[in-house]
Amino acid sequence: MPPKAASKKRRRAESSVVDAGPPGRDPIIFVSPGLQPDVRLRVFHQPFHVHSIVLKLHSNYFRKFLDSPDKSDGPASASFQYEYTTVVDEDGDWGLEAADKAAPHSPYSLEEAFQAQIQVPDQIRAFKNILSAMYNRPYTIDDSYEMLAMTKLADFYCALPIVSATLTGALLGSPMFTLKEMAKHPYTDMEMMAPSLLDAACKLRHKVLFRESFVHVVSQLSKIRRERNLNRRPPLLLGPTLKPLIKNAYIKLLERIMTANQVLNNRIVTCPFRLGPMHETSTEPTENAEWFYAIRNQLSYVSDPDLKYHMDAVLKNNLVLDQTGFGPGESLYAKRFLCAQIADKDMPWDPAETDW
Repeated sequence: MPPKAASKKRRRAESSVVDAGPPGRDPIIFVSPGLQPDVRLRVFHQPFHVHSIVLKLHSNYFRKFLDSPDKSDGPASASFQYEYTTVVDEDGDWGLEAADKAAPHSPYSLEEAFQAQIQVPDQIRAFKNILSAMYNRPYTIDDSYEMLAMTKLADFYCALPIVSATLTGALLGSPMFTLKEMAKHPYTDMEMMAPSLLDAACKLRHKVLFRESFVHVVSQLSKIRRERNLNRRPPLLLGPTLKPLIKNAYIKLLERIMTANQVLNNRIVTCPFRLGPMHETSTEPTENAEWFYAIRNQLSYVSDPDLKYHMDAVLKNNLVLDQTGFGPGESLYAKRFLCAQIADKDMPWDPAETDW
């Protein structure tokens, strides 16, 4: 398939080369036994020395363009066969272009306009992560914005499969899933950015990240809709393949909650036990996790396998990357059920496809 980037060719009048920046920036050199780096990539002010054979193996973009018919004959310099530099568009997008083909400097600073929208260090780190994936080197992801930047770059350079194949190790222990606090309100990057991360996970076809994001989105759906109606949150921009999956999981969550509630009400009527003071319930059934959690704790002494089964089912925690130590009904998940699930066969991509 042709690279996605092929349709994003930059018009010379609308783009400008980013200058070399302050002198003395040490290159980041990727080593491969028996090979000498033959490609220099200048990502903004950061040079990378890499190997064309590795780029071609894992990126359809470089496979097509490194030796394209319009490439100049001979090496790009005395030290490197290929040299690429950063080109920034007026709209804030950036990419790598062969140094001998790149447009001349613009009289105004496109880089400054770009930095107003996206932080250059984040882009450099995301690009380094992609190269690390290609070289099977360990890398870390510090936050959700880095994850999204990495996905966007991998999509542009047609390197989604190699990023997907190496991502799990980077997600384990990532600060994206640790507890933070803002104005005394606990949160994680993951739950704040779940819809965007779900879309990224779908592009990457990464089941672990997809499931984690999926659980978060379903658990917040009523809140997302309410805040959207109050103009406090932008629309939930998810593709047509994701919306029915989320809707079906939300319906199953409602069914699970109603079943547990019905079993509980039957036991209250027929069994001689009393409940202590309870939390107020919400008119949104999917926001009553704290109430169910308190009831389960009060009924822990009651020997009723059927009731226990349904209470455990609705309070099941399907998060596997979360590092907060909390479950449904607790702290930042006080109003959130985390039991949504999706089977492998329902993942919105073809598992047999190896290049996308």
